[in-house]
Amino acid sequence: MLPMNRQCRRRLLVGAALGLATGLPMWAQAQEAAAPKVILTVTGNVQKPPGAAGIDFDLPMLMKLPQHSFTTKTPWYNGPETFSGVLMRDIMRQVGASGSRLLVVALNDYTSEIPIEDFDHYDVVLALKRG
Repeated sequence: MLPMNRQCRRRLLVGAALGLATGLPMWAQAQEAAAPKVILTVTGNVQKPPGAAGIDFDLPMLMKLPQHSFTTKTPWYNGPETFSGVLMRDIMRQVGASGSRLLVVALNDYTSEIPIEDFDHYDVVLALKRG
């Protein structure tokens, strides 16, 4: 290996630092794109990992659970539409939920309380797909 003078060493370090600085945002974007997005978080009386606020699910995790479909008419679509997704009782079992009520909060901040026993009596579906 040839000896480097101080100026060559400085250029090499500056070049490496610039390479890291310009490559890091692209690497971070690639990691962000590769990481599935959390679409459901279950908190409260659940069997969550130590230190976790809740249990997160991304779409691939939810798609691995048994899927169920139903067809219904809604005021938002012309004619009947088919929705498919996961039964809420399956999600509650998956997270080890206990308690009597579930507070659900939608992305638009709509909230509702659902008695957990409803999930055993009715096929309540968390719809993931339409059509």
